[in-house]
Amino acid sequence: MIKTDSFFPALLKTIIIVIFLLPAFACGKKDKPVLTSLPKDTVFSASYPTDQLPVSPQFYLSDTAWLKDDNLKELSGLIISSAPDEATLWGEEDSGNKNAIYLLDTLGYLLGTKYLAGVFDRDWEDMAGGPGPEQGKYYIYLGDIGDNLRIFPYITVYRFIEPEPDPAQWKDSTVDHFDVINLLYPDGPHNAEALIVDPWTKDIYIITKDTVAGLYVARYPQNIHEATTTVKLGTLPVSTVTAADITADGKQILIKNYDNVFYWTRKQGESIAHCLQQQPQRLDYVKEYQGESIAWAKSGKGYYTISEKVGNHIPVLYHYASH
Repeated sequence: MIKTDSFFPALLKTIIIVIFLLPAFACGKKDKPVLTSLPKDTVFSASYPTDQLPVSPQFYLSDTAWLKDDNLKELSGLIISSAPDEATLWGEEDSGNKNAIYLLDTLGYLLGTKYLAGVFDRDWEDMAGGPGPEQGKYYIYLGDIGDNLRIFPYITVYRFIEPEPDPAQWKDSTVDHFDVINLLYPDGPHNAEALIVDPWTKDIYIITKDTVAGLYVARYPQNIHEATTTVKLGTLPVSTVTAADITADGKQILIKNYDNVFYWTRKQGESIAHCLQQQPQRLDYVKEYQGESIAWAKSGKGYYTISEKVGNHIPVLYHYASH
């Protein structure tokens, strides 16, 4: 996250973060990541138009709720929880905020705060939910992938089994066990705010916040002992991407920027890279002041967005449902 009218405060913030950053290489470890590489892949360059797409009638704005906690000022990532009633979501804030995830209900109330032990929020920008190493468990993937000034040597994804989406089960406790996945780009540092995990393959995808978005992948099983280089798959003609999400069945993908939400449907057996090379639909979206989050409902029949707080404007949790 960076605003054009606040470059120097952002620069100072980043310098402070760099000075005090303790690299999180593994839970409880302070080792410097060992850098290894993966083979480079041929990249695609999608060229479909996105600026004049009509709005699809498939989804419509159905509900809104004010965020009730004034302390949550910079929500930049959002996912649906595993609760069967789809009534709760997990959120996180970006650089310099608490090393925590927040359980919210769909009315905008904060239900609980869960801290990650021993790590620092360098610039957490998105989160994803999906499968992981343990069969049948729902994992949270927390992306420390922001880099406004493109100076960090690597990015980090924290992976852990989702806490019970009921704060009564874990009040005042922390997430103590998590995997630390350190990743590099094959072409130098990027700023990114969008992260998805393919539920079919458990691969981690990162979409950069460039004028032309870059799509990078870390294949499963990801290395939790050494920093590894992602593979660049291609570029998308979508600028300043701020969030992305994929449905639990892997068949629907959302990518948003500050102005639009784009929607792809994925065929059975199709790769995410191939899917994203097709022209998307543009979905209904109330433009937010600083919208950096999007999350599918678990059913895939709706999605949520929420903004960071800008000035005196209270963030609104928007829910869009399918017709």
